[in-house]
Amino acid sequence: MNTNLSTLAIIIPCYNEEAVLKKSNEVFLSILNEMKNLSLISHESYLCYVDDGSKDKTWELIQKFIEEENCIQGILFSKNFGHQSAMLAGLITCNADVFITIDADLQEDPNAMIEMVKKYNEGYDIVYGVRTERIDKFFKKTLSSIFYKIMNKLGSDTIANASEYRLVSNKVVTEIKKYNEKNLYLRGIIASVGFSYTTVNYKRVKRFAGETKYPLSKLIATAFNGITTTSLKPLRLILIIGVFAFFISIFLLIISIFSFIIDNQAQYYWLISFIISLFGSLQILSIGIVGEYISKIFKDTQGRPLFIIEEYKRKNY
Repeated sequence: MNTNLSTLAIIIPCYNEEAVLKKSNEVFLSILNEMKNLSLISHESYLCYVDDGSKDKTWELIQKFIEEENCIQGILFSKNFGHQSAMLAGLITCNADVFITIDADLQEDPNAMIEMVKKYNEGYDIVYGVRTERIDKFFKKTLSSIFYKIMNKLGSDTIANASEYRLVSNKVVTEIKKYNEKNLYLRGIIASVGFSYTTVNYKRVKRFAGETKYPLSKLIATAFNGITTTSLKPLRLILIIGVFAFFISIFLLIISIFSFIIDNQAQYYWLISFIISLFGSLQILSIGIVGEYISKIFKDTQGRPLFIIEEYKRKNY
């Protein structure tokens, strides 16, 4: 049970969020002040915007916010490094007892932060935001459902419909800093850390303004990255398929010999053609999966930084 008031840092990744940021800032400030007034968090708590190399006036707005309010900080990347890197930068750069990550588009209910902090004050180190309703199209919802089922089958502790909207304690962040992975998938990393966790449900709404930064293609890429960074089972599955293919080949050889003996081999042409095409495709797919793992090894050996901070700005008290 956390009896002393903890300092909260709300980490808000931003990429070309000029259209929504003014409204977002008003909402986040209002909730931050409400939590302070309810004595849920200390008065040193603050917002931290992480500009992931935006091309619009996002950073100009963040600088304006900092000048207007003492409880706002800003991190500017030298270029676009990606959403995961932006969240990580906020977590390991900011100084606080507890952190919440939330996107700037107001699709995730900001009021759920109040319940998250209450759960933290009860003693939980991780509080996942779980969407009870999704406004996404049917195809996207179906893919998401399939992804979570696959992740669970592969042994990952991924919570269904949990987003990047979550609370983590400084204890968790301290452990995250020990990870040296260059293929960043924070959901998997946080799940692997352990510690006590719970969930808070909320309804997802339409984006307040601007365009989504996560089209279907990027979501699929993120899902594939999540699978290949948290599980080795795809590689083991390739081995199983290889063994299975070997026995199928032996079986087809026997069929071919018998068909030749009885001089009725023509009816097996289509089957053999299909099997050759199938396993040829499986070979290419297997090489692609192995290549994905090799590319991750290559990226890790390069040792390049996950992000570069051009400027870290906060108001001088």
